[in-house]
Amino acid sequence: MKKLLRAIHSSATVFSATSAVLLATASMAEGSNNAPTRAGCAPLCGGGVCSPVLIADFWPTESIALTDNDVYFAGGAYPYIANGFVGRVPKSGGSASRFLTNLATIPAVEEAGGEIYVLGAANPLPGRVNRLNANGSFTAIPTSPSTQKPRFLTGDATHLYWVDNDNGHFYTVPRAGGSPTVVAQSGLPSKPLQALVDGDSLYWVNRPANGKGWNLWKAPKNGGAAPTLLLFLQAGKFHKFAMDADTLYFLDYYTGLNKISKSGGAVTNIAYADSPGNILAVDGERLYWIKDEVLTATCKDGSGDQVLTTETYSTSDIAVDDTGIYWAQFYKVFKLTK
Repeated sequence: MKKLLRAIHSSATVFSATSAVLLATASMAEGSNNAPTRAGCAPLCGGGVCSPVLIADFWPTESIALTDNDVYFAGGAYPYIANGFVGRVPKSGGSASRFLTNLATIPAVEEAGGEIYVLGAANPLPGRVNRLNANGSFTAIPTSPSTQKPRFLTGDATHLYWVDNDNGHFYTVPRAGGSPTVVAQSGLPSKPLQALVDGDSLYWVNRPANGKGWNLWKAPKNGGAAPTLLLFLQAGKFHKFAMDADTLYFLDYYTGLNKISKSGGAVTNIAYADSPGNILAVDGERLYWIKDEVLTATCKDGSGDQVLTTETYSTSDIAVDDTGIYWAQFYKVFKLTK
């Protein structure tokens, strides 16, 4: 199946939400494994030679999040042996430290609206979603009815959003406090595979009821309209998506790295990979992903790739800001200065 889809892509391919299938067309130029290096964006790492720096080494780190000054990390192996932890390390360098240890859960860290949230219910955390305050204390955020950790926590300047593990609905709550309310239904019975939010809308991916392929949905954050189907890939296998101001970027096992406008329409393939990985981040010029087991920066127009590091075994999370690239790999945290 993958060889067949690769052959289709070699003849240039787009996807359409209205067609709900792969359509061969000559209107799209696919990214190539041998594209001219860095033709569309300037080289990273002071001339193109990148040397990752290990900034935190605590087993087993799996989740990272960024603030203006720090990198937060979290992980754990087995809740029943209570080895979950949360820590931080300054972006500018210095010692990494853990400020929560021996948690009877595997926590995750998320950034939303400039604040850090720790997901995981275990003493001394007061709730399932916990805001880290400036003084080091935590405030529990009211969550939806699920007895499990909410999924895909995200947010903006005023609200938090997440998916309930039990009913699959999207909930929101003001960051200042209040009661959670349903803002969108995710298209049950299949729960979302990932969710993001921008200034106006929620975006999420889920599987159809028959489990074949995947859908990309959009709905207003205020709950004022029914969700809109932006894309249906009948033969797809979703890995990850990210976004910038106007565009959604996604990884699919069969097609590699792709993009679609937030308003919908045709999908453009940016770059193919036999093994596209499960992490994706975006900045003003580039997309960061695992391309055939290599951490790669790809120009948004697909015109060039840059290898950042070939040591990518067990890479579980990635984040970028204006000055650096950070990732959790084999239970450690690494940084590259742009």
